[in-house]
Amino acid sequence: MTKKPIVFNLIPLILIAIAMSFYFQIAYLLHLQFSDFFRIQNHITLPNWITIVCLTATALSIYRGNRSAKLLMPLTVLVVVWNNYLVAAYANNYSMVQTLTTALFFPLLFLPFYSRTNQTVLSDRRKHWWQTARRVGCAAPVVVNPFVSSSFNSRSYDVSKSGLFLQLDGNTSWEALPKVGERVNLSITLDTLRKVRCEAVIVRLEEAKGNYPRGMGLHFTEFSNDSKRTLHSFLDQ
Repeated sequence: MTKKPIVFNLIPLILIAIAMSFYFQIAYLLHLQFSDFFRIQNHITLPNWITIVCLTATALSIYRGNRSAKLLMPLTVLVVVWNNYLVAAYANNYSMVQTLTTALFFPLLFLPFYSRTNQTVLSDRRKHWWQTARRVGCAAPVVVNPFVSSSFNSRSYDVSKSGLFLQLDGNTSWEALPKVGERVNLSITLDTLRKVRCEAVIVRLEEAKGNYPRGMGLHFTEFSNDSKRTLHSFLDQ
């Protein structure tokens, strides 16, 4: 599995740290103990809370690679600038230059997400390559037992921890096969000593394309603990 881009983990951590810093800043400025939760909380203003919520929501959205991050990032910048302006205008602890300078540097955190690659990732969850399980080429015998139609034998083309692609004979009619969305039982013989039984759902039926043969993609839905360990052990080797 390809690693997740570091900015999708690092920037959320920074945003959460900034959100938490409100608590510690107030404790420091008012000379309160960090354990004095209720007194510190009473000094967190409504603009502060709005900023904390925006920072937290944006952090979670970026971490998950959600499309909502594209809206939340500029919104959070505006909220931070607004909050800092209020702090500079009405509080005695910070000057206007300090707070607005901080606010102007804050948008730089989001610059990496405006690259073409990261914009694509945020726009389409199917581009989250780090969530795609590594596939292993494996021509393992598979017995497919649909719940409503007749069972049949085939071979896998590749297998991952989340599913497999099953090769189908060119003479097999699509009408004779289970449909997309249908659940089936699988019996997969990985080698002479290892066999996996599980439930799966059919997620696609495909004609031959590129290196892939005609066949069906299945997503595993239910394993026994023994079968899961057997499959993972086989793939990790």
